[in-house]
Amino acid sequence: MPQIWICFIFITLFVSTSFSQVVPSFNSNVQNGCSPLVVNFTNTSQNATSYVWDFGNGTQSTLTNPSTTYINPGFYTVKLIAQSPTDIDSIISVNYIQVLDIPTASFTILTVSSCL
Repeated sequence: MPQIWICFIFITLFVSTSFSQVVPSFNSNVQNGCSPLVVNFTNTSQNATSYVWDFGNGTQSTLTNPSTTYINPGFYTVKLIAQSPTDIDSIISVNYIQVLDIPTASFTILTVSSCL
């Protein structure tokens, strides 16, 4: 009787997938000014697909390049969370925005003189 040889060849395929690290970053058109201060943010993050912004003024956004308006004088910290399907990172810029007090005009009379 003839012999039948059955051979199994196992091939293991390793797929190397390179995932890029998310690098959050941003800038803005202004960083200080008088109220109401409208700030347009430009997202310069790398390798991210979604974003969550916290502007420090009680508002948030998920837009890539959002805007917000600051009303009250003071300093504001801006936080950006950048995310991809495989990575997440954030950047916090402390006191990034400064809203200045509206100037108040005043004067004082030092000498009072009268003319007849």
